[in-house]
Amino acid sequence: MNQRPIVSTSQLVWGIVLTAVAATAIQRVGVLVGKTFHWGQLWSTLAAIVAAVLLVRALAVAEPPIPRFRLPLNAEAPDRPFVNVARWEDRLAWSLDDPDRFALTIQTRLRELVGERLRLRHGVDLATDPARAAPLLDPVLLAFVTNPPTRAPSAHVVDDIVRRIEEI
Repeated sequence: MNQRPIVSTSQLVWGIVLTAVAATAIQRVGVLVGKTFHWGQLWSTLAAIVAAVLLVRALAVAEPPIPRFRLPLNAEAPDRPFVNVARWEDRLAWSLDDPDRFALTIQTRLRELVGERLRLRHGVDLATDPARAAPLLDPVLLAFVTNPPTRAPSAHVVDDIVRRIEEI
């Protein structure tokens, strides 16, 4: 394994030089004031201090920069693809066993979608003029839109209904 050493050679050399210079300076100042130091104690104390400083500098981990937001904090998040698809998958999963929940969550939304497609493509409103809308719809789709479900349809049936809505 090629690991980087904790302390580089240049840092080690500078630490030794700094220790020697500091020990000599302290020894000279001690002589001027009449205080004597043992060289061994002075060297070991200064070497320990320099080694600790070098080790702390080497092991210090720079904190990662704070990420900048692409949008201001008060701006709306951009549209994320497939978020609505995941929400519809959740709704379908909730309503697999419950026909009432299916009628409230899925069938209502699909009925609105059928009404919107009829209004945009043919100028017919499903809610106000179902007689004019009936011939424009596939019989299976018409039955799905007008009759409440007795049981929740399978995913295959819902896929077929969505395909028929796209054909309007």
